[in-house]
Amino acid sequence: MRPKTRDLFTGQTERFSAFAVLDDGTAVKLTRDIQFLSSDGSIATAINQSGSRGDVTGLAKGRSTISVVHTPTGLSSSAFGGDGTVTVRGRVESLRVDPALAFYPVGTDTKVKARATLDDGSSANIGSVVVWTSSDPSIAEVGNVSPKKGVLTAKTVGRITISAVEPVSGVTTSPDGDGIATVVDGLQSLKVHLGNDQLRTGDTFKLRADGMFPNPSAQAGEPNPVTVDITSSVDFSSNNPAVVRVDNGQVIAVGLGQTTVTAKDRKTGLVSTGDPTFTVVAALNALKITPPRIKMRLGSTQRRGFTVIGSYTDKARVELTDKVTFTTADPTIAQVSNDPDRHGLVMPLAAGVTTVVASEPITGVQSTRPRRIIVKPAPRSHQSAQGRNP
Repeated sequence: MRPKTRDLFTGQTERFSAFAVLDDGTAVKLTRDIQFLSSDGSIATAINQSGSRGDVTGLAKGRSTISVVHTPTGLSSSAFGGDGTVTVRGRVESLRVDPALAFYPVGTDTKVKARATLDDGSSANIGSVVVWTSSDPSIAEVGNVSPKKGVLTAKTVGRITISAVEPVSGVTTSPDGDGIATVVDGLQSLKVHLGNDQLRTGDTFKLRADGMFPNPSAQAGEPNPVTVDITSSVDFSSNNPAVVRVDNGQVIAVGLGQTTVTAKDRKTGLVSTGDPTFTVVAALNALKITPPRIKMRLGSTQRRGFTVIGSYTDKARVELTDKVTFTTADPTIAQVSNDPDRHGLVMPLAAGVTTVVASEPITGVQSTRPRRIIVKPAPRSHQSAQGRNP
């Protein structure tokens, strides 16, 4: 089931999808011959009609489990620990645009948020479900249709007011929660924003570039010129790719040494000044998987997983579970998940014994001692159920 967990407010709808894991380990999305179920229909409903199949709507505060059944075989997500969970947090009581005041360069597309306060005091971004309006769409507007839902498109220099309304409750940002968007042009200077300047091989982080622009309609207390994040409008490059390389705006530490990273604006050709220095101080040299073995029973809903610790040349030891790739010797017996929300979790598929190794994809370092996965047969009652529903 995807997503595994989702928070909703009253009246909000989220689509869930069902996936079947085949005996070769591949996941296939199921679009028919399935039925979605909600454990508590008073909290959330699950729709099974064509065109809306998998839509789950929050009705009242509380938590409900969303499961799916493959009707021809009777197999269910519940039997394999694959259910999803919906938490309905309550009604929308107030709404505001986030950020309340921001600057956007001409020609850019930027995601904006609609920050809702719910009746339980919590807050959530519901920008994908509100209806957006702009006081002057010729200057900038926020999309209401996918794939630009909640995306502000800056068209020409000027200033606008952004409003939003949540259609279920009718709660609106106006007047106190509206946002002010100023569209700027005429880049004056460019600088790479310093992130983590001390790295180890395998480390990564997202780069950021800040540009200075004149403020076309500066109000009292506003800076002029203004600093604007223009990361999406520049190309980054490393002066020594053997130490640090740049891929899709991300720094990747690959070797020991020092280097600088430069940004170049695509529109004007302006190059950054005062570039920061990045130092790679240590190299990853070993991976260790714990525990040495995991025993599970076929069909168990118990969550068991492996953890990976990396050792570096500076004697540091860092958990790298979410950064490695797990591979099992026999994926028909068990697999170890590499999904972001389930990384390291064991998925038993058939009775037997297999092993797992982990590798760090940037450095190529691999664990040297495979760990065992022992899958025991399902309990007799579970085997009988499977026999009735092959």
